[in-house]
Amino acid sequence: MICSTIQKEIVDACTKETIKAIIKDLDGDYFGILVDESKDISHKEQMALVLRYVNKNGELIESFLGIVHVGDTSARSLQKVIYSLLLDHSLCLSRLRGQGYDGATHNRFDVVTSDLLLGMASLNPVDSFANFSKSRIMKLAEYYKSEFGDNELRDLSYQLDSFIVYARECDSKFLNLKGIKDLATMMAQTKLDQTWSLVYLLVKLALILPVATASVERAFSSMKLIKNDLRNSIGEEFLNGCLVCKIERKIFENVSNDAIIDRFQNMKSRRVQL
Repeated sequence: MICSTIQKEIVDACTKETIKAIIKDLDGDYFGILVDESKDISHKEQMALVLRYVNKNGELIESFLGIVHVGDTSARSLQKVIYSLLLDHSLCLSRLRGQGYDGATHNRFDVVTSDLLLGMASLNPVDSFANFSKSRIMKLAEYYKSEFGDNELRDLSYQLDSFIVYARECDSKFLNLKGIKDLATMMAQTKLDQTWSLVYLLVKLALILPVATASVERAFSSMKLIKNDLRNSIGEEFLNGCLVCKIERKIFENVSNDAIIDRFQNMKSRRVQL
């Protein structure tokens, strides 16, 4: 039987390789985060964090990044914990484009929610872009000052003119799209993201905005299964590792055994090489 220390080290190796695969899939691109809190069976306040991004295939991804015990749930304390967790995984804070919390969304759109919603609706491809409004889309882009300076806004204006004509009159691929997610995927897979790069960038930025925290609830559902009355003394790091491997099991299943073994072997000197 494997001793508990070795078990925890193996889980830790699996966790780190799974997170590594998630970060690799993000590939340094823009991302948003979803955050929520809940008490575990021991009445400890736990904060779960989910990463939201669009991958190279144009697919909207929500990946569980971890759970952390927080003693202080004030806004400043939570922000410190969140930023520390992101930096631990070498995530660049300058690429963060939105933070969604239970009951509120905190980002640069705090006072312009209507502009955000109208801009996103204008990008929706349903019914041949029935809600398309160039002015609303341009208004949305103006809030991303780092990505859309004066030159980029001018180029975006030109791209929108040609894009909407092409989408409505020239290409049947747009006909059956059911939302912005479908639009991003189709553009990436057909290389239209290169033709209308600024349009695609804005579509991505709109997608990663955290407008709900429902996906974080799966972390707490899993937590109740792992940390229950019979296992109420489970350590924080071990709990986090079990949750990452369970929730992100599709990614975990694709991690090579060799990578996990190498990670485990390099944690410390061992008498036997695996």
